Amino acid sequence: MESECNADMSYISHLPDEIMQHILFFLPIHDAASTSILSKTWLRVWNSLPVFTFTFDQQNLGLTVPEFVNRVNQSLSPLQSNKAVIKEFLVVMNLSIQEHKDFVSDIDNWISWVVSNCVRKLTIRVSSLTQIYIIPELFFTSRSLVVVKLHGCKLPETTLEDLEEFKFVKELTLYDVVADDYQVQNLVDSCQSLEKLTLILDHTMDFLELDNFLMLHYVFVNVQMLTIDAINLLTLKFTALRELHLSDSTNNIRTLLCGFLPRFTTQHISLQEMLSTFTLLKEFHLHLGESVNRFRIQHCNVKILHLYGNDIPESPWQVEIDMPSLCQLHFTGEVFPYSSYY
Repeated sequence: MESECNADMSYISHLPDEIMQHILFFLPIHDAASTSILSKTWLRVWNSLPVFTFTFDQQNLGLTVPEFVNRVNQSLSPLQSNKAVIKEFLVVMNLSIQEHKDFVSDIDNWISWVVSNCVRKLTIRVSSLTQIYIIPELFFTSRSLVVVKLHGCKLPETTLEDLEEFKFVKELTLYDVVADDYQVQNLVDSCQSLEKLTLILDHTMDFLELDNFLMLHYVFVNVQMLTIDAINLLTLKFTALRELHLSDSTNNIRTLLCGFLPRFTTQHISLQEMLSTFTLLKEFHLHLGESVNRFRIQHCNVKILHLYGNDIPESPWQVEIDMPSLCQLHFTGEVFPYSSYY
């Protein structure tokens, strides 16, 4: 049986390049890529595939939505009949209610075309006053994605459990995205190769668990309860946090940003207790809330401190700073806090 398979593969490998490219076109992208390592001939055919980078920003192009859609359709037309390697696909557009109805199928087609090819980085940013673009389920079948950035969209009505296809995703950004917390948790769990994670949804998440992410080095989330096991995590940024649970191995964090939303205060989580957890911390960013006007910051290793006071407090902030290694202090805001140093 094995000799028969080898004979068949040898026969196929002698076909003209045009026919072999046609065969690759009808294979799932992961299988097409795998086929390319079977022989030098298939590898040569794979390497002969065109490589595209598509960047479509409606505002920068200065086009109306119909003109913009027509431009994208024309540019992507080769993908309907030929296999290609797509390094990056970016679409940024603003839609009215009627335009959303008229052109949503075009956006679905664009995603279908690039997903059926070897797209590595994909950014979708669709803005509309009343309608939200729903990412098609087909999007989550891509095996080639490495970077995923979604802005102003909605995830489909599925659980997104066990997405084997997303195991190679290294960077995931969901900004102003409409999604269920469990959906997001399942999606993140499927991306075990994650290096960078940004989750700023249309709401504050109740919970997020990052368990055994060995390559994760950057996290920025808007969540109330956060659990992390990521041995190589270097940068942690959060807003609205009430509970933080770190594994013993998550002890390499160098940069920390605390952004407290107006309805939350540092009373929900002990600032000093939290800081003492990050023994290797070098840079600390803190957003001052209008409801918390007096507190103490103490750390022996922090060299750079950033304070942000975008709100105007009822009474002046009083900040006690006990940081013997501090080299730089930066403040951004309207009212500089009264500070004392130790």
